[in-house]
Amino acid sequence: MAELLEFLDAKLIDEKDIQELMKKEHETVGWDYILIDEAQDWNDVEKKVLFKIFGQEKIVVADGVDQFIRGSLKQNWTRGIHQNNFHKKTETKGLRQKYNLVNFVNCFAKVFGLNWEVTPDEKLHGGRIIISTKPYNAELHKRILADCIADKNSAYDMLILAPPQLVDRSNPDKIHFKEYEEYRKQGIKLYDGTNNTIRTQYPTNLDLCRLFQYDSCRGLEGWTAVCLDFDQLFKYKMDTYVDSANYELALETPVERANRFVTLWALMPLTRAIDTLVITLSDSNSEITRRLKEVGQTMSDVIEWIE
Repeated sequence: MAELLEFLDAKLIDEKDIQELMKKEHETVGWDYILIDEAQDWNDVEKKVLFKIFGQEKIVVADGVDQFIRGSLKQNWTRGIHQNNFHKKTETKGLRQKYNLVNFVNCFAKVFGLNWEVTPDEKLHGGRIIISTKPYNAELHKRILADCIADKNSAYDMLILAPPQLVDRSNPDKIHFKEYEEYRKQGIKLYDGTNNTIRTQYPTNLDLCRLFQYDSCRGLEGWTAVCLDFDQLFKYKMDTYVDSANYELALETPVERANRFVTLWALMPLTRAIDTLVITLSDSNSEITRRLKEVGQTMSDVIEWIE
């Protein structure tokens, strides 16, 4: 992509070349508009290439604002564009999650010090949250799976998310979920999306719950979402966080930026569930557990604690 931008900047590929390509390969590149999803995560090179080839007037972007996978810097798609040459529309209503789940995520953000809030849709009433300091087990699984099926869903509509600490990488030829065999013995049937021998195959068996790493959760959803060892996600993201020396806002310290980035990242798995959100915690004495208990005290009528 960087090389393509160099060619465009040097006019080794000019407007005539682009138009000829549009005519010749109309079905694949001759588009009227370009729709960009997860626009906040695109880099400057990708943005410049699109603008140079298609023109900024043909670009429509959907910006997830705080949902970063590739880094911690938000792409600014309007930088360098006069305000009269773009139209911006902000949506704040949560349309995926039921009322209680949206309120839970809002409360979570507040307790964790984030200026982040989504308006719940009162028509999507209900929703429940289960937080457990015990490992995910057959008893809990059987209960929430039965509820999922009673709501006219299948096991496929259950999404289970795991931190990298629960992925076995000892054999590069067969990376897999560490607890897969234990889950199987307990009757928890999985499509193991961490398994590198099958993850290129789309899951199609409705009797299998989908399991993926947290890093793969953006864009996914489930009637029920299970966040395994949620506190380990915080540790992993903090350990792998890379601060940017070119950060646009220098009002925060590196530690504050790291905490903000990690906590924003944690909102992503929390917003995957439609009806039921299950969170398990590996350390009952961790700071994450303490803060979730604070959320639980605020919303004790809709949060079930298992200890």
